Amino acid sequence: TMVPRDASKDSPGAITSYIKYYVRLLSAKPVRQAVVRKLMLDSPEMDAASKEQLKSFAEATTSDFIVVAVVAEAKDPSIGRDASQAFQTATFDSLKDSTYLERQDGQRVLLADFKAPVADGLGAKFVFPRMLNNQPFLAPESGQLKFYSQLNKKVKLEARYKVSDMLYEGRLEY
Repeated sequence: TMVPRDASKDSPGAITSYIKYYVRLLSAKPVRQAVVRKLMLDSPEMDAASKEQLKSFAEATTSDFIVVAVVAEAKDPSIGRDASQAFQTATFDSLKDSTYLERQDGQRVLLADFKAPVADGLGAKFVFPRMLNNQPFLAPESGQLKFYSQLNKKVKLEARYKVSDMLYEGRLEY
C-alpha cells in the first residue's frame, strides 16, 4: 500500500535549510521604484509625509554613488543568524579590501562606504563611487557588472548583471 506523503514533513533528500541573498542595485531608478511600491503596498497605513518622502526617493536622479543593497532570507533561523551576524559585525574597514564592483574589462571600483542593515527592509548597503578616472564607471558597452564581497570566512557574495539589461527609458540605470 502507498502511504500518502505528509506535506508538513520534509521528504528524503529535500533541501530543508537555505539562505537566499537578494542583491539589488538600489541606485538604479527602476529598482528604487519597485522597492517603494512594495513598501507602500505592505504598509497601507503609512502617513502622507512618509509616502511623499518615499516617492521622492524613488524618482530622484542618480547621485554620485552606486548603491548595492543586500537582503538575506533564510528558512532555517540558525543559518539566518550567521548571515545576520555577518552583516551586523561588518564594517567599512573589514570590507574595504574584499568588496568591489568589476566591469567585464577587469576595471574595479572599491567600496566607498558600508551601512549595516537597519529596519528599512532594504538590507545592508554597499556604496561605491560612480566615477572612475573622471568617467562614469559603466557605459552601455561595458558588457557585464560583477558585485563581490567577502563579509567573513563563511559569507561570500557574488552577483552578476548584464549591462544591456540596465537600460531604462533610454538611460543606463545602475
